[in-house]
Amino acid sequence: MADMQAVDTTDDPSWRQGTFQILFLSMGQGDCCVITCPDGQHVMIDCGSKALEAADAMADIQSHIHSRGVINHKDSFNGRISALILTHPDKDHITKVAEIIGGEAYEIGDETMTFDPIQVDTVYFSDHKTGRADFRNSPLRYYGTSLCATTLYYYSKVQDMYCVTLKTGEKVLHKWVPPFDKTGYTSALIGSDRVTVCAGTTYDGEDEIAWEVSIIAGNVARAAGDQSDTDGRNAASLVTLVRRGEETALICGDATISTENYLYNTFRKTDVIRSVTLLQAPHHGSSLTSSSTNFVNLVKPQRVVISVQKDEHSHHLPGIDAVNAYIANAIEDKSHPATGWRTMGHDEFDDATNRWVADKVDYFEEADNQFRTARFVRQGVDGSKFTGDVILDGFTRQTKYALYQRPLNKNVKQTGIDHHLFYYFP
Repeated sequence: MADMQAVDTTDDPSWRQGTFQILFLSMGQGDCCVITCPDGQHVMIDCGSKALEAADAMADIQSHIHSRGVINHKDSFNGRISALILTHPDKDHITKVAEIIGGEAYEIGDETMTFDPIQVDTVYFSDHKTGRADFRNSPLRYYGTSLCATTLYYYSKVQDMYCVTLKTGEKVLHKWVPPFDKTGYTSALIGSDRVTVCAGTTYDGEDEIAWEVSIIAGNVARAAGDQSDTDGRNAASLVTLVRRGEETALICGDATISTENYLYNTFRKTDVIRSVTLLQAPHHGSSLTSSSTNFVNLVKPQRVVISVQKDEHSHHLPGIDAVNAYIANAIEDKSHPATGWRTMGHDEFDDATNRWVADKVDYFEEADNQFRTARFVRQGVDGSKFTGDVILDGFTRQTKYALYQRPLNKNVKQTGIDHHLFYYFP
């Protein structure tokens, strides 16, 4: 078993036939990962960002995806994605589909970087409103942002599209073929607890090892008390299981407590998602909407990836309670910085800001879009050693927050801090 690590696969193609490679890309406030399967097929899960970390971030992301260590590996399904799994239609999960799948040129200084379009064979997606009148005629009705649907309908040579419903009381696979309207629509019941995206066998010596990439939840209904959104699209997120032998990874999109409850009730008496090798934390590590106690205690991940922008303060992700819950089960790792948001009382917030001023902490005042001081941001922090609050956010909001940072020696990592992360198993 190999560990998560930041490596340059442009010069070091670490994937080998018979193994899984999962690349979690640093998308700023967004989500994208690319799985290379034991037989060389590539599966991409989500492809979006609402806020990139740097001006040249997309060229860097494209370079990693197109490198000879990922989709252009000579022993893989070269330059092609067998399946694109769109967990749900939030902007930070779909805005870069046209740019990455469709190909784009970037001006970096005096250099022009050009990337070819990527063929996509099959698309899997969720739709939180399958009961709408035009459902059969418009499969990607809610995926129009940034030309996502247009790219997949007309430019990516997609052969099949599937809307996956795997929830309590309903297991249906909706299918479309070109021209992706009601003339190419069919549906069928799903006879198990998963939809297989791709699967096969490989060998360790003379031992045959089964592997799979499967979807195990989709279109789960938002339950009362789920605070994740207003229309249920987050709860409807597709959840993907990656398995090779006894090693498993769970990739959750913006799954919420509703989704987690479905997973817990469906699989708690089995070993399917018990004590997983790797978890992509649901909903960017939110403590409010996901990472519920029953779910965390079932999956007990050895390693955790949180896809989140560094110092993200629109939604205050990740939550420190979620980070702490995952730390409890994670394996040891080299020391690295970790952050998490907590809420503060008004008096506590006032005391903290007054103390920063009195102690002459090196910070700057960050303004909101109305040019009001919104937060204090500490400067000159040594991420490998510093422990304490690095942002105080609450001057223009009723709820007060602090972003707490510390060095961590557990395998719980954030893309915004640790950048692109590669994971290999075995």
